[in-house]
Amino acid sequence: MEVRARIRFTTPCLGNVRSERRDKMLRNAEGKVLLLQSWWRAGLGYAAQALGHHEQEVKQIQAAPEVDGATTIYRRYYGASTFKEHEAFLAGAVIEVKFMLPASLSPESFRDLLETAGCYVGISPYGYRHDYGRFAVLDVCSARPCPGGAGEKHDQSAAALPAHPE
Repeated sequence: MEVRARIRFTTPCLGNVRSERRDKMLRNAEGKVLLLQSWWRAGLGYAAQALGHHEQEVKQIQAAPEVDGATTIYRRYYGASTFKEHEAFLAGAVIEVKFMLPASLSPESFRDLLETAGCYVGISPYGYRHDYGRFAVLDVCSARPCPGGAGEKHDQSAAALPAHPE
């Protein structure tokens, strides 16, 4: 089953493609930001181990590498005045990601895995040890676009989110 997940970053997700001026996000030929399957698999695998179930199903989840969302520039400081610029999804940025789930994994169970991964590991080439790329799950819904797709202005309070979009 194909689902779309809408997530909101709680810490910046930094680009790591080196360039002279700033590190950029990995992009495809059409310019879309890519978050690699291996990054999702690592976070979801951690979540499955932490929760103690769905370890085999996580190995079958496929993430579409292209994500929808707007990037901006972030300065990562090494000291009081030394920094490196990165293209990034800042804390508060909302992106939408498509996943293909195995038949044995319900969207509700997938959401539990994704919430655990977002809270403890995140999705960023710089990784959770440096506190980058952590996120909260706003919703998981069928393959059609989620209500209030990425980049749109919308109310993100719990009361405004659908309990389970059809």
